[in-house]
Amino acid sequence: MADAVADARADDALLPIVDTDPVLPGNPPGPTLNLDPTGVSESTRRRVNVLMLCDLFPLPYRVMRCCAAAGATVHVLGGSGSNGLRFSRFCHRYRRSRYEFTTPSAGMSEEINTCIGELGIDLVLAGDHGSTRTLIALAPSLSAPCFPIPSLDQFDLLNNKWSFTQFCQQLGIRCPRSELVADRVELRRRLKSCDIAMPCIAKPLDLHGTRGVVVVKKRIDLEVVDTIEYRPILVQEYIDGDDMSAAVYCDHGKIESFTAFKRKRAAYFTFQSKEIEEMATKIVSATKVTGIFCFDMRIAGNDTTYWLECNPRFFYSMFFSMLAGINFVAFGLPRPASNLCSFVPTGTNVRTVKAIAAELPRPWRLTSRDTAYIRYIWADPIPLIRESLHIDRSF
Repeated sequence: MADAVADARADDALLPIVDTDPVLPGNPPGPTLNLDPTGVSESTRRRVNVLMLCDLFPLPYRVMRCCAAAGATVHVLGGSGSNGLRFSRFCHRYRRSRYEFTTPSAGMSEEINTCIGELGIDLVLAGDHGSTRTLIALAPSLSAPCFPIPSLDQFDLLNNKWSFTQFCQQLGIRCPRSELVADRVELRRRLKSCDIAMPCIAKPLDLHGTRGVVVVKKRIDLEVVDTIEYRPILVQEYIDGDDMSAAVYCDHGKIESFTAFKRKRAAYFTFQSKEIEEMATKIVSATKVTGIFCFDMRIAGNDTTYWLECNPRFFYSMFFSMLAGINFVAFGLPRPASNLCSFVPTGTNVRTVKAIAAELPRPWRLTSRDTAYIRYIWADPIPLIRESLHIDRSF
């Protein structure tokens, strides 16, 4: 593990990023990225018609771009926060739903099935956090297949941070010390009495991203506990270290694609870790899940890995993985290409605009992935401008 962590932490060695585009012995190069759906040959493959359900904008937009890069035509049935998607050239058709997809509602299946029939939909998928559980619940009543997803029991086990932590501990996977408290009143009382040690971190059980996360490092921070509006509260020891993630596509408990990565210094870094891959395999094998899953971890200063949570759905950094060479969405589409890239080696990195701009005075340092990222933005600038101006809902 030490070697893998050393790779993951070697930021100074990785910046500026050298475009090695490495090919390991026995591994063919990954497929050329297709960021423009018009580049897919109709003579070799009929385009897959995808219906994406969503309520928000940022994550569904990235899902849509990954679908389009895999050769799919994307139709959107969206809730109130997804309006910005209709300005994308990768959105073939946008329909405003009568519903919000955070919870299943009567009549929702009928609306979706109407879209399936009228638009000739081949596959239905959920583009964001809230719509994923709803789609799982509605799947049996839909007239088209869904993108590979876990069952409701599997989703609830992995999505709930408390049950995920307990499950990991049963498998012998290291997690921070954790406990569940009823509400902020109990949390404040136990912090004041030193029954819960500081520093610690308080989290909601099933909100996504950093929503609701509160760090309490010292007694002076106790007032922040009063801002917590959810219950119960997951309280974990605070681990000082670097955030890492691992993403997988799996089929009935077997991993078909894997990458470990981190985001730092306006760049996305990939690295290989046998320990992280083995732990992810434990979870996937034990649950026999199918679909895309993203695990979040923190690696402490002593190179110890702590598993924090699982996102049993599409994840925000998925488009970075696509630019690095792995398009996770492509694995779940009908008739996937035979040459899909299933992993990328350490150092297959992608810089954001900020990091690319810093290299403009030294253009010989720009890489093919820098060019791919600029093409990604230039191909569809209006939605990204709307996102930068916070016009559309992100949660």
